[in-house]
Amino acid sequence: MELLFKASEVAACLIDGFGGCIFLWLVCGKKKELSGFAFVVGTIVFSMLVAILPVYVKDIPIQLVMIIAIILVYEILFLGQPIGKRIYYNILWNVVLMLSNFISVYGVAAIFKIENIVLLSEGSIQRILLLTVNKIVLLFLAIVLIYYNNKNKLDYKQWIVTIIQFLGALFLGAILLDLYIENTLDEKSGVALIIMSIILLFMCIGVCVIQHILNEQNNYKLENQRLKSYLEAEEENIKRIEELYENSSILRHDIKHYSVVISNFLKEKRYEEIQSFLETTVEEQIIKDTEFYTSDNSLNAVLNNKNSVCKKYNIPFVVKISSGIPSEKSINICVILSNLLDNAIRAEIDEENKHISLKIYSQKDMLYIVVVNNISSSVLRSNPDFVTTKENKSEHGFGLKSIQKRVKEMDGVYKVSEEKDEFKTVICIPN
Repeated sequence: MELLFKASEVAACLIDGFGGCIFLWLVCGKKKELSGFAFVVGTIVFSMLVAILPVYVKDIPIQLVMIIAIILVYEILFLGQPIGKRIYYNILWNVVLMLSNFISVYGVAAIFKIENIVLLSEGSIQRILLLTVNKIVLLFLAIVLIYYNNKNKLDYKQWIVTIIQFLGALFLGAILLDLYIENTLDEKSGVALIIMSIILLFMCIGVCVIQHILNEQNNYKLENQRLKSYLEAEEENIKRIEELYENSSILRHDIKHYSVVISNFLKEKRYEEIQSFLETTVEEQIIKDTEFYTSDNSLNAVLNNKNSVCKKYNIPFVVKISSGIPSEKSINICVILSNLLDNAIRAEIDEENKHISLKIYSQKDMLYIVVVNNISSSVLRSNPDFVTTKENKSEHGFGLKSIQKRVKEMDGVYKVSEEKDEFKTVICIPN
């Protein structure tokens, strides 16, 4: 029996250690640059450290601080998410541990009328019962938290308020159960206090439910505002391309008239006037802002517009186009290209070695759009989620979302990568 008692204690410690690391991995995710092997080895090592700590450290407060510290080091080395979220999830896991211990000890004591000192002393069947109930409760709470967090993506402030409410109710319940179990109250007073604690607990649950409903409504409202802003940005983008297309069409129309004027000058051998005309009218109105010509007017408009912006910020802009774009996909491709070049221009403004290149070509019935811009430091490492640098944070991600949405609609593929000092975006669309 002694072997069984020791095995149950070891198993409980292992479940706590591995449970904590697995819980944090599921809510935070591992670092992208880590290999699977390194992550598994690290998880096993830190889980074992957490598991064996109670064997050597008996003082509960010191034990708790050391567990938090070990798990925090594990999070920093192996898990993703900003440091604030890692600390938050670390504390949340320790709250779950305390909550499961709390529920298990007082629940078993109240149901089976067993003294707490017996439950907390190693080497008894009652202790094995407590450990079994404790791990079941721990597993249940962890699964609920993981599912609820992944489904609803609650803000940490909502979790904090909810946890404080439940801890307050459970603390009150613990006091009442202690009084009841130790028979320090008469039966009538004990029943009255237990009923009051149950009522308070349900009130607490009700407050949490109402808070969640209000938060959901607020989230829907915020999401609607974001979608409205997204649609307005899309409409503005399309409107801008249509205006550029119209200007390009007017320019093409004017070129016909310019050719007639030049033709008449040639017939009349008015060469000096031809030269003057080319240097003023044609150069000022055509050559100045129009350097790219393709078979698609919308594409011409976007390229020449972005080229003028690049000139404004002294950004070299190199374009190589060896394929036309499908006419039925012209608007979508031009919106994608406009957003891609906007992002590249924004990234290059503060770069010392400025450069943007664009390639459009076909290969095996697929149209490829490749945009490359210089970077002085890794974007994927420092900003993997592409958090906006705009002053107006409400505009975050609309350009990227627009690109991804339109590429998906055309059954295409969107991929970003880094090579040396270059950030590359590749979009592949069926021709």
